[in-house]
Amino acid sequence: MFTYLIIFFIIAELFLLYKIRNKPLKNSVLTLNILSLILLLAVFYFTQREFLFNLDIKINQLDFNLAYKTLMIFFTNIVNTISVIIIALILLAFFIKKKYYIRARILFYSLIAGLFFKTVIKELIQRARPMNMLIEETEFSFPSGHALFAALIFGFLIYVFKNEIKNKIIRYSFIIINILLMITISFSRLYLKVHWFSDVLAGFFLGIFILTYIIILEKQFKLKHH
Repeated sequence: MFTYLIIFFIIAELFLLYKIRNKPLKNSVLTLNILSLILLLAVFYFTQREFLFNLDIKINQLDFNLAYKTLMIFFTNIVNTISVIIIALILLAFFIKKKYYIRARILFYSLIAGLFFKTVIKELIQRARPMNMLIEETEFSFPSGHALFAALIFGFLIYVFKNEIKNKIIRYSFIIINILLMITISFSRLYLKVHWFSDVLAGFFLGIFILTYIIILEKQFKLKHH
């Protein structure tokens, strides 16, 4: 099944590259899109191999200090289903009120695509979660939806607001805080032992790939109509 996923995402990327040929785009977004795809495909490939399987086991068996369990649950709940809906509604309402329709579309399509691919891939792979979970989870394990939406939402916030902040210190602090939130939320899934390491990697890279893919398509659509 991983082979079919690899083929699908390669075809999707080739379609994107074809659509944006000869179109002026920010190299940073396209570079991040291609890099996230390469890393995602690498996770798909190596998840079937002994090396990553053994790494999943070793990381799951690490003894984390349980004194931080409440804190990790707090971070993991930042992007649970209810939180994602609330964050999305607030941002969409703000963008629509300000008539930032492109931003609203990017967020909306990214969230829908994220939910779709998370659900479909989980059902296709049907990987069991670790047996030593510290909290109860019922869905299949691969990929991590929390890592996916953390990368997607906080990556989106960086993309949208970084150029709005004129003060360099505040701008870079804003970027660093959002990156740390992505990393911490993703790590919380390992700390709580509800995901394997490869689940988190796949979710994180999938979130970045979806976000950059939608951004590029939206920019191409805008350029076409201009």
